[in-house]
Amino acid sequence: MSSLSEKDIQARASAQSFAKGLSYYRSGYVRDEVGLRTGPDTGKQALAERIMDGGKAKDYDTAVSYLRQARDIYLQHNRQAKWRAYLDDLLTTHQRKYKLVPLLREIR
Repeated sequence: MSSLSEKDIQARASAQSFAKGLSYYRSGYVRDEVGLRTGPDTGKQALAERIMDGGKAKDYDTAVSYLRQARDIYLQHNRQAKWRAYLDDLLTTHQRKYKLVPLLREIR
């Protein structure tokens, strides 16, 4: 599947259709709908995991910020159990990272 740029989409869509789609995107509706099909905000989780796996303690706040956003989407879609399991897995994986663990516990 090839990806389309915003310019490609705009060229193929009517002005009205493009404007409507852009408003959905900016409001977060598209993100939430995709999250329902692929798992809540997997993009934010991937960014956070990359930071945490990198082990740079100065960036842990950024990682937790991404995870907080992902958590909010999980909770909006009544997926509390999945969020808890995911967070528990992160806590186990990163248990030796003493700066990260308390930050993760704050977003339970």
